[in-house]
Amino acid sequence: GMKVAVMAFNESPKYSGAYLLDMGSKSDVSVAAARIYHLLRQADALGVDLILIEGLPDADLGRAIMNRLRKAAGKVVQT
Repeated sequence: GMKVAVMAFNESPKYSGAYLLDMGSKSDVSVAAARIYHLLRQADALGVDLILIEGLPDADLGRAIMNRLRKAAGKVVQT
C-alpha cells in the first residue's frame, strides 16, 4: 500500500495508517514555521509516497507558509 505522512497540529484528530508529524500547536504558527522543512525532510527519510499537510491560518505567517508549500507541492487539494 501507499505510505502516507500527515503533518498536523497536535490539537487535530489522530490519523490512523499514516506517519503523524507534529507541527506544534495551532495557537503558535511560528512553531510550525520553524518545523516545516525538518518535517518535510523527515517524511522524505521515511520514504513516504504522499504527504498531507493540515492548512495554516490564511493570515500573516500562516499565509506565507502556505504559499511556499503550494509552490513546492506536486498537487494541491483543498477541502
